Amino acid sequence: MPGQDFYWDPVVRVGYYQDHEIAIEGEHSLRIHSDNRLRVITVTGSTALPAGHRWRVTGWVRAKGTMNPQVYYSLRSYDDDSRGSGVLVPTGATREGWEQRAASFIAPSRMVLTLNLINRQGTGDCWFDGFELEDLGEVGRLLTENGVGLSLIHISE
Repeated sequence: MPGQDFYWDPVVRVGYYQDHEIAIEGEHSLRIHSDNRLRVITVTGSTALPAGHRWRVTGWVRAKGTMNPQVYYSLRSYDDDSRGSGVLVPTGATREGWEQRAASFIAPSRMVLTLNLINRQGTGDCWFDGFELEDLGEVGRLLTENGVGLSLIHISE
């Protein structure tokens, strides 16, 4: 049965836990465990973002066994239901078996950011920790005439 810091599915043999023994920052990390090499498991979290800002999200990933951890983000607008998505890519920074991943994006309208912590396949354990969302500042707006009507172009300051 799912709990606040524990979930295990005995049928497909995958789960996630708060791991209080392995962490790169703070007192715990999120550990995904799989005994089923073909099963995909995803843990998500969401937050609201204001309009007109640049953002950077960073976090740390670690894996053992044949696990294939990945981190994706998705954006969905409150106002017009527009969407975007991307992947957090390695920054080159490593520390004690952990690999840092990051992505930057612009939220042109009020958005919901969802982080998806995923293991695509394999058996063993993978960990996710130290995720931070950094506001890189406001984005300027410039109205232009493109022949069809006015459009917005976002300019980083």
